[in-house]
Order: sequence, then structure tokens, then C-alpha cells
Amino acid sequence: MYESDVLRQVLLAATGLLFAALALRSWWVPDQVAAELGYRLSGPNGYSELHAIYVGLWLAHAALAFYALRHLNQAILGDLLALLILAQPFGRLLALPRFGPPQGPLMIFFVLEIIGGLLLLAVRPG
Repeated sequence: MYESDVLRQVLLAATGLLFAALALRSWWVPDQVAAELGYRLSGPNGYSELHAIYVGLWLAHAALAFYALRHLNQAILGDLLALLILAQPFGRLLALPRFGPPQGPLMIFFVLEIIGGLLLLAVRPG
């Protein structure tokens, strides 16, 4: 564990900005995002599901990051964000035995999710 208010703030701000940017891009060009991730959207349910996760849930990640940034003394807020982030590579690990490792951008996300989530847990507010 490492105590640093400044580093924790930087991590929370970077996480919030990244998730906000990803969510806005997913909202703006959903077909392109889906194609990059190996999906093809068809019908209202496909678009609804992409928007629910890649826009709605990711905006909630961003909101939690910015809220935790404003309430740095409540470390649990950043820790909850870290757990949400780490749930993503956990789900990818569950799929690994049946379907193989993620490929392309999802492999990069997989690595960044692990690093980002663990960093948030390791850097404690001072």
C-alpha cells in the first residue's frame, strides 16, 4: 500500500475521464465501437444493450470516479470503483476456458482494467 492524496486524485481523475470518453464515443458511434469489439448490432435490443453497458454503466463509472475525487477522505468510494473495474477482467477470465483470451482492443482493456483497478486499491488517501 502507498499513501498519497495526489496520486489517488490523479488515478481517480484519469479513470473518470477515460470512462467518460469511452462512454461518449460509444454513444456517438455505436456501430463502430461494436465492430471494433467484435459485435454487430441489429435491432433495438442490440443498440439498447450496448448503450446500457458501454454508455450508461461507463458513465456511472465516471460519475463515481469524480464523486470519489471530491470525497477523497472516503476511501471506500474509490475502492468500490476499483472493484467495478476489476469485475470486468474477472468476467473475461470466466470466458477464457470456453472461448479463449480476448483479442485486439479487448486484450488491451483486459490489461488496463487489471492495472487500473489494482492501482486504485494500492494507492490509499493519506
